[in-house]
Amino acid sequence: MLAMGQVMHGWSRAFHGHDAAAVDELAEGIARWRSTGARLTAGTCPDEHQSALRAAFDSATELESPSLRLRAANALSPALRDAGKSHEARDLLGDVYAAFNEGFGTADLVAARAELGLR
Repeated sequence: MLAMGQVMHGWSRAFHGHDAAAVDELAEGIARWRSTGARLTAGTCPDEHQSALRAAFDSATELESPSLRLRAANALSPALRDAGKSHEARDLLGDVYAAFNEGFGTADLVAARAELGLR
């Protein structure tokens, strides 16, 4: 699992009190993130990158956490787009974005709006 997905997945599990292993996963993800210079990209393993981001998105969906789901969708959507799955990327992010009715000035919603090409 790539660092970004591991951080997001571990954080969501730890935040919701799942277990000590979640905290360990978060710590390992942060260490891996830092070792990459804090720049998390698909690199040479786009399938692994996409898989890790999808796991984070699925976890946030399962936890019924709209803000985590948006953050994960913001990360997953460009990965899908770059893999030639533009329609899937737009549908995924658009569905998550549409669930919000406030907070449109927050960084995650501003980023989603920009990715979707909305004004």
